[in-house]
Amino acid sequence: MNRTTLLQALTDLGERQLEKETEAAGILEHLLKKEGISYSVQAFVTDIPVYTQCTLAVDGELLTVLPSGFVSGTITNNHTLLSSLISSQKNLYDANINFNPLCPSISRSNHYFAPAFSIARTDVQKVVMAETVVGTLEVTKTAHTSKNILIGNTVNPSTIVFCHYDSIATGAVDNASGTVLSLELIIEKRELLQTTLFVLSGNEELSYDEPIYWGHGYRCFEKEYASLLEHASNILVLDSFGHTPSVIFSDQRVLTLAFPIKRIADWANKTVVLSGAIDALMHFYHADNDVVENIVEEYFEDAKKRVLTMLGASVE
Repeated sequence: MNRTTLLQALTDLGERQLEKETEAAGILEHLLKKEGISYSVQAFVTDIPVYTQCTLAVDGELLTVLPSGFVSGTITNNHTLLSSLISSQKNLYDANINFNPLCPSISRSNHYFAPAFSIARTDVQKVVMAETVVGTLEVTKTAHTSKNILIGNTVNPSTIVFCHYDSIATGAVDNASGTVLSLELIIEKRELLQTTLFVLSGNEELSYDEPIYWGHGYRCFEKEYASLLEHASNILVLDSFGHTPSVIFSDQRVLTLAFPIKRIADWANKTVVLSGAIDALMHFYHADNDVVENIVEEYFEDAKKRVLTMLGASVE
């Protein structure tokens, strides 16, 4: 398996939602079949926002915007401008115009259960100074069949490794990085499959679950396979690395962000997240500049060695 080729193939799909998420799953399943690796699929129905209109005019000028609300509606003033680096949970039901001050592109860091529009930081002054603002969002709640792909021990795994393969925007670091590393471990260290379960999860990014709209695919796994989570000695989540030296997080705040299952408090003492520096991620988070070139070979290899050590496997 060529790492760069797979990273690029996933990124080239663009935003891995709806049919593009299905195509991504197809790429992963095709590779597993080609390598002769058995797997099973947990299919589930979820709801995804489908946008039919997203326009924002300031003083009569149409800005380039992207939708970040789950609810249709309008905005008629600039009183609701906010940084998307503020947790969405603080403004979850507030109509708003949001921007990521660290990202040069339009970054949909957060989504909201209200009409919401994401703009580039270069357009913030236009919004601030505008005398008239008219934003219109039309969105349809749409059913979609997603899937979790399970590889390895589905009976009594000692370790469960999770990653998600869907994305908002191009999603190279978030989270083609975790998807590709999982597949490398599965293919190159097949002996791990005797004791380890790998879960490649769909529908991590967006759902209509309130108040935590992300992580739906993980919660679907939890609902059906809670006994495996209870039995496992270790739970490892691979999400968004390769752009900086890897970091191991175990505090519950980060666990809830990366792995928001319902019983995370029960299993937090055996769960860790391998990621990169979160502040650095914000420079391309949920934006079209999250490209393969952000992933540094040295940092990816270091993450791989750290995971192999955690799994008790040889790093050679």
